[in-house]
Amino acid sequence: MSGIHEHASAAGAAVGTVLVVSSVRLLRDRVAEMLGTRGVRAIPVMPSQLPPKPLADLPAPDVAIVDARDMDAAGTVHQLTSGVPPVKVILLGASDDEQLVLRCIEAGATGYLDADCAEEDVIAVIVRVRCDDVIVTPKVLAALMRRVITSSPLTPLSGVEHLTARERQVLSVMERGLSNKEIAGELHISVATVKHHVHRILEKLKVPRRSAAVAQLRGHLPPP
Repeated sequence: MSGIHEHASAAGAAVGTVLVVSSVRLLRDRVAEMLGTRGVRAIPVMPSQLPPKPLADLPAPDVAIVDARDMDAAGTVHQLTSGVPPVKVILLGASDDEQLVLRCIEAGATGYLDADCAEEDVIAVIVRVRCDDVIVTPKVLAALMRRVITSSPLTPLSGVEHLTARERQVLSVMERGLSNKEIAGELHISVATVKHHVHRILEKLKVPRRSAAVAQLRGHLPPP
């Protein structure tokens, strides 16, 4: 038994602190539990909880595993990789969606795991990504090569990708035409906080009006 504990401790030391980011509670808790049994300090969080409050008394995370099936996976990847300090991101799943995988790689993901990978593979990829290796499957590599060969650039990331999870939440509610007071009531925050978020949204998207911000969210050019 001592050998098992020593192996788990060594794995934890090699991996560091890992975030498991998914909007699906079962998935994030299951992955975090699996890593925990191997001596890894794993913290399950929802995308909307980034940056996670539980990290206040813990070392900054080295790596994050992000569920590729979440609605705004690329935005989550960008938020983590562009933070201070930046976090290395491993994408989990979405093997059939090449465009999504490529967009997440463009946003900064440097590792990829199939949803049905073995537990040993998870630990191995975390260790390698933590050491600045780039890990992708043959299928993803082929998609990247096709992208380079055809010289067809990816669609630039929308400015929405640079918003925090809370700012994107405010913007999505704003899209429905709600007032600041109505947004505050729906999100259970103060009107002053809503005004602050709206100001930051317009500032980050470099637009003068709420309608232009909503247009970016919908994938259209801002109105003149």
